[in-house]
Amino acid sequence: MSIFSNPNIDVKFKELTELYLVVKETILYFEEIKQEQKADIQVINELRNAFDHLMRVTATIFDVKRLSNEPNEYILKNLDKAYGHVYRAGYDTVDFLCLTIKKEISESLSRFDPSVIKEALPDYYPTIKPRLVKLENDIANYRSKKDVTEDDHERLIDYINVSRELGDFREKISLATDSLIEIQQEANNATLKNWFAKVIIGLFLLFLGAILNHFWLYNKSSNKTKYSRQSRA
Repeated sequence: MSIFSNPNIDVKFKELTELYLVVKETILYFEEIKQEQKADIQVINELRNAFDHLMRVTATIFDVKRLSNEPNEYILKNLDKAYGHVYRAGYDTVDFLCLTIKKEISESLSRFDPSVIKEALPDYYPTIKPRLVKLENDIANYRSKKDVTEDDHERLIDYINVSRELGDFREKISLATDSLIEIQQEANNATLKNWFAKVIIGLFLLFLGAILNHFWLYNKSSNKTKYSRQSRA
């Protein structure tokens, strides 16, 4: 049986192929972001199930094994199922990708003072941070609708674009890391110098106070002795 015998089969194959290429690219991007960790086991299972349905399709197309008395209907049904599994693999990957990038951005910036971030990344507070908050809200919206939405290619693409924008911010912050460290070190050194100066001044004042107190007690004692001698005289 030729796959061109039914136009609907051609359309489904094309949609599945286009979706798979997008999802594969997203998985590779995730592995690039998190090189020590490969795709989630759930993603692998979804792709494995998609492959199983695709093999059922090819088995029918090439008459390797008759699995149904209604081959066209059977092929379309399994292409839909394969599409659903690839779609969920993509969605799971983007979920994990967004959470990973958000955590990395947060941990990268948490060790720096706000004044340091402002100096190294002047557009962080006026531009980047508000956009990150917006993206977090978008992510929450996508995640909340994950289990109720139908397989929606455009929704998945939009979600992937969110992860890409997050990735761009991650890269920008990563490139500024050396500057952040340098400015933070300078700020720490300045704080240490100020603290040291305050300690020195404090010790000096204590020393000066001790000397003044000593002279005061000495003068008081001398005056008392002098007064006592005058009284006896």
